[in-house]
Amino acid sequence: MTDLTVGGGDGDPEVDTDWGEPGLSPAERVFGWSTLEVLTPAAGDPAKPVGAIPGTAHADVQLRFAVGTPWRDLERVVRDHLDAQGLSMVDVDVLQAVPATRLSPDDPWVRWAVDSLRHTTGKEPAVLLSCSQQDSQQHLLGSVAREGLRIMAGLFWDLGEHPPGVDR
Repeated sequence: MTDLTVGGGDGDPEVDTDWGEPGLSPAERVFGWSTLEVLTPAAGDPAKPVGAIPGTAHADVQLRFAVGTPWRDLERVVRDHLDAQGLSMVDVDVLQAVPATRLSPDDPWVRWAVDSLRHTTGKEPAVLLSCSQQDSQQHLLGSVAREGLRIMAGLFWDLGEHPPGVDR
């Protein structure tokens, strides 16, 4: 991943070099590292604000994690961390947890698809371990959508013309 460039094209958003784990490249931070995102913070009663420290607070967070994270033990891991920080009064409820996914880059179908993408684009594809946790409609630039359509047309063309010799 260190060889991948994130952003830098016409119309691409600026990459925040201060975001994420220090010492990692922007590509490693985006594609290969766990992130915790606060989705909905709330404190006190928004309908009746007061100029004091609220007695309650709530936050829905999302953990995007890499393969190898002990996701089945997530509630215990978070609970242990909060307790160690003196925050035993914080409740933790894991509402949904699913494993991170990946397909081996050495899989025959992956190698076949990489050859097709290379043929279609004239570029060397960057194979990232698969992740099914990101919504396909987020952060899609027009240039990426156009290239993606071209890539997939070539992939399906090659599948029809030269299918891999793999039993599936």
